Amino acid sequence: MAVAHGRGARPTPEGRTSAQPGTGNGNGDHDVTRAELEELLAALAAARDGDFALRLPSRGAGLGADLRRAFNEVADRREAVAKEITR
Repeated sequence: MAVAHGRGARPTPEGRTSAQPGTGNGNGDHDVTRAELEELLAALAAARDGDFALRLPSRGAGLGADLRRAFNEVADRREAVAKEITR
């Protein structure tokens, strides 16, 4: 599966996406691995299909961890709304 790199991003040999100099917070926290992106994509696909029970481990720091936490927050809210609707 190909991973599209956003404008201003470049792949590194380790399979990470790094922002160009002058972007991010300057300490490398903006690096996200391909595996992290694939994990997020799988979770998004599950949510799209109505499975709001899936949560991602919110480990670490940086952009990857921020994305996982944001996904979990959205899933929490959507799961709550779905439960309210089905009452």
